[in-house]
Amino acid sequence: MTSQNIVTPQSLIQTQNGKQFYIFSGEQTVTSVENFFINIDNIGERDIEIALEIANANNLGSDNLTTTVYINDIVVHRDLINNTYSQNLLGFNELRLIIPANTSLKVGLVVNANSYNYTIAGHGKYLSIE
Repeated sequence: MTSQNIVTPQSLIQTQNGKQFYIFSGEQTVTSVENFFINIDNIGERDIEIALEIANANNLGSDNLTTTVYINDIVVHRDLINNTYSQNLLGFNELRLIIPANTSLKVGLVVNANSYNYTIAGHGKYLSIE
């Protein structure tokens, strides 16, 4: 049995039953230049509902984190997390979206000045026509 690389920020990984998927960015560095933690050229031939969660293990100090979600290179969501979130964002920032079939999805992160390590974990389901 071969193990699958589950850190694939360029594609959705389908579960064995084919009804759901997940995506992990792996730990990446956020700086003052936008870094795309998720960058999928085409999500596939079905609409999806996706939940994304951003996490870190750093104190933001005096920095602010901006998260931007793009569908077909159009900004559909932008969020500023200010430095009052002192430690771990886990659980405070789940983002849920419905994304149409055959579109691209990008999630970019940027901070004011310093650099920090972040991850994005996502999961969701394929929407059926019924």
